[in-house]
Amino acid sequence: MGTWTKVSNVESLYQHSNGTYYARLYGGQESFRSLRTKKISVAKQRLRDYLANRPPPGRIAEEATLEELFD
Repeated sequence: MGTWTKVSNVESLYQHSNGTYYARLYGGQESFRSLRTKKISVAKQRLRDYLANRPPPGRIAEEATLEELFD
């Protein structure tokens, strides 16, 4: 299953023991979303982009568009 390491000074960013970076999200329940990279600089940019474009907290799935759900 692997272990997780919190990236210091970057909120919501974790690295899995396989080297891949993940965003740790809280929205009713805790989840991890792969940022699909092993490079810290790319992970930070993808995390910023994802957080800027995700639906607001508390928004239920029925209100989200299909594009938002599968993006």
